[in-house]
Amino acid sequence: MKAWGKFDESSGRIHRLEHHCADVAACFEALLRDPVLQARFARAAELERLDGTTAARLTAIAFLHDFAKLNTGFQFKVERRQLQPQCADRKPPPASHIAEALLAFRQPEICRTLGLYNMCDAWGDGVLPLLYAALAHHGRP
Repeated sequence: MKAWGKFDESSGRIHRLEHHCADVAACFEALLRDPVLQARFARAAELERLDGTTAARLTAIAFLHDFAKLNTGFQFKVERRQLQPQCADRKPPPASHIAEALLAFRQPEICRTLGLYNMCDAWGDGVLPLLYAALAHHGRP
């Protein structure tokens, strides 16, 4: 199955999840090129300036903002449209992606697959609050 990140109801077209996440990361990276925004990010991090490594790490976190859209309940919001009638009784319940992302953090296999343990080990404890902040892009949790 090709995971979708955005769905256009009127045309039925999907924008694949990995492409959507890459678009968001690219936009974030472009925003970091703005001197004013870069200075504000640096100030928020209590740094004199953002170095390339820090900017790349923040961009990677931006990429992960919608990773939980991979869950079956979310993907099924579109997949149900193509569901064969004989499978209708086995459909998963609809789901979102914010609470599911928080639950994913409690699943060691998902954390390993996403490289979250490596990120925490290499980047420090500050990465978790930044990941939580990226997940709050809809204003919650």
